[in-house]
Amino acid sequence: MSDANKPLPSVYDGPPVPMYSPAAAATAMAAEGVGGTVFDETKFAAKRPDASVAVAATTKRVQGASFRFFFVAGLAMFELFVLSSKGVDQSVLIATGAVALVFGLLGIFAYRLNKAAYLAGIIVYGLATLMLVYQGWQTSFVFVAYAIFVRCTIIYRLYLAYGMICDLEN
Repeated sequence: MSDANKPLPSVYDGPPVPMYSPAAAATAMAAEGVGGTVFDETKFAAKRPDASVAVAATTKRVQGASFRFFFVAGLAMFELFVLSSKGVDQSVLIATGAVALVFGLLGIFAYRLNKAAYLAGIIVYGLATLMLVYQGWQTSFVFVAYAIFVRCTIIYRLYLAYGMICDLEN
């Protein structure tokens, strides 16, 4: 046959198309160093995500938040010295000293991711803040307004850390 009698090539005359194989595709992706998807083609189901990275990051973040307890203990000790020099009521001084001691102990448990330590810290610091509000009500809010704002911010941050610990347990 001459070239003039040869039929023109069509789209069907190309090389054969290989059949898709999930195992062959996974092997090829592994050889190329390409990450897969969240879908397991061999079982036709979603892959379980690897939560170890998220758990480690959340654990590190919550343990970092536990240092707020030590910060509060130091802040309470500072307040104790400042308030004692101003001649404040004895009950306020006792409450401030108790907050410093309790928060020092709670900081140890909070670093170990104890959910009850965060909850107790929120309650104790909230009650101490209410005592400070009462003291400001009796004297002047000008001197305690900033302290109340800082305390409310710390309570909110402790609440967020408590929520992260609850998420870690699930």
